[in-house]
Amino acid sequence: MYSFGSGVLFGTRTDSANATPVNFGLVQEVTIDETATIKELTGQFQRPVAIARGSIKTTGKAKVARISGIAFGSLFYGVTPVAGQIATLFAEGPTAIPTTPFTIRGERRDLRR
Repeated sequence: MYSFGSGVLFGTRTDSANATPVNFGLVQEVTIDETATIKELTGQFQRPVAIARGSIKTTGKAKVARISGIAFGSLFYGVTPVAGQIATLFAEGPTAIPTTPFTIRGERRDLRR
């Protein structure tokens, strides 16, 4: 299966049971690098008898075009969103403004001058 274009990066907390995956935001670029050590088994001679790969270190980086502060706080710092918090929603549709008690006021200008 081939996929082309931007993707979505998810993270899951490992410190709580049955954690729900959290969306980081819109992914721009992801890189994963691995570096391994080489171990040599030497005997009584000057040259190694056997060569094998030792431990491997894997690192990853992700560049995101849009990041969720709630996801970042939850995954890295264990912060749970609370009531009264200003939060950004992902992929939410528009919401109609109620007629009362809200009033939308604005200044009307004629831009045809």
